[in-house]
Amino acid sequence: MKEFLCLVRPTLPSVGDVTSVPKMKTTLHVGLVIGIMCCVDHVMACSCPSYRGTDHEQAALAYGESGSVFVAKLISTQHLPCSEDSSSSCITEEASFEVAEVLKGNYKIGDIISTKSDIGVGLCGISALNNPASTLIFDVNNKDITSKIVFSKEWLIYVDPDRIEPFELSLCSRSSPISMRMVSQESHADARGGRDLNFLRKFIKKYGLNDG
Repeated sequence: MKEFLCLVRPTLPSVGDVTSVPKMKTTLHVGLVIGIMCCVDHVMACSCPSYRGTDHEQAALAYGESGSVFVAKLISTQHLPCSEDSSSSCITEEASFEVAEVLKGNYKIGDIISTKSDIGVGLCGISALNNPASTLIFDVNNKDITSKIVFSKEWLIYVDPDRIEPFELSLCSRSSPISMRMVSQESHADARGGRDLNFLRKFIKKYGLNDG
């Protein structure tokens, strides 16, 4: 499963909506094979640095460059108008997470962290639950299923050493949901966050790196 990240015009909910977090199962469903695909030329895309190497090499590099790396469970999200936007083409999503596992850094299990992400055309922010959808997602039959995908409430979050809260969920960050699923299904497919987490647990144990 390959992932290619880009930003397209999301379907925006009414400003002020508060998204409740559904209870999700963690069963993987190998039949659901999805990827995040590249934008077409006419879409104003978020511009992020490109990284070389395998997924494992990129995960190890991101771990080494981050000040903190942890798994966090989404508690709630709230949508507000972007502070400098009057056209309703952008929203700001404020989210709260509870730290569930620490791979690096000074956070402790149970700590509450906050994120703030601007989501809209040309912006790099993404929604914690893919609501509003800010990526193009296709299934194996090349059918656009963007609006039918829900991210898991558990995320693997990488935090730069100089960043302070609220953090941003961004296409330019390696932070990713652990899994994702179709709206109509209970079972989940693996996402980059889950693959990174499995690798990093082994990587940390091998080199004795966990200081959390």
